[in-house]
Amino acid sequence: MTRNEFVNKMKQQLDEFNRKLDDLEKKRSDYGEDARAGFDKRVEELKEKRREASKRMDEINQAGDKAWENLKTGATAAWNSLQESFEQARSHFK
Repeated sequence: MTRNEFVNKMKQQLDEFNRKLDDLEKKRSDYGEDARAGFDKRVEELKEKRREASKRMDEINQAGDKAWENLKTGATAAWNSLQESFEQARSHFK
């Protein structure tokens, strides 16, 4: 996979994640006041992980032809962490 293909794939995944996060945030009003505090905390954690994944994607996009391969591992790990955290939050707030 080329760098451009990888970046495009990550961008598509982040776009899809943003849609899922928006859908999750729309459910906030379904919870009582106590649950909303936990919900807000989880959503903020997801947003932080999203920022990290986006930062990694930007680093890859700006890296030289050889350096991006080294950054790819970190970006993949950041994405996997984001996905796992989202699934945990979504299952917790069903």
